[in-house]
Amino acid sequence: MNIRVMAACLVALLLPAGAHAASVWEFDGACKAVTKEGDKAADLSKTTPRAIPCEAAMLMRGANGVAVLTAGKLNGGGVPIGFGSSNFQLKSSGKMVTMSVDTLHVGTAKGVDATGACLFFGPDIGKVTTISCNATVVTGSRKKLIGVNIKVASVRVIQAQ
Repeated sequence: MNIRVMAACLVALLLPAGAHAASVWEFDGACKAVTKEGDKAADLSKTTPRAIPCEAAMLMRGANGVAVLTAGKLNGGGVPIGFGSSNFQLKSSGKMVTMSVDTLHVGTAKGVDATGACLFFGPDIGKVTTISCNATVVTGSRKKLIGVNIKVASVRVIQAQ
């Protein structure tokens, strides 16, 4: 599945009926995504990461502040990952924009509760040079960390009608 299809599916799940995506950004560039898993109490910094196929990312933000950053392969292959935020405000410190992550989506599955953040380095979303997202999911006695880093080569801004 490609990231454009997944992003559209996630927005359909996250936005209330009748709402539409207010803004869409597509980020192309060198992308590295990894996952680490272990016991809930384990220090995952000492765990060997497993690579996740990644080429690009898309950020969709609804008029209600719900947003999802989807990372994966543009033309399918691998399972896309979505970092969801229930209240993303486009506020910049002048050097970066921060998005709290409260759900993690794998493929088109409904999101699971997560804790994390996405950092968009640049004066605003349309001028981002680097994106770094990390989220942790705890299920029972296990935890999983998923991280994505993108060195952005180009940003395409799409405004929904």
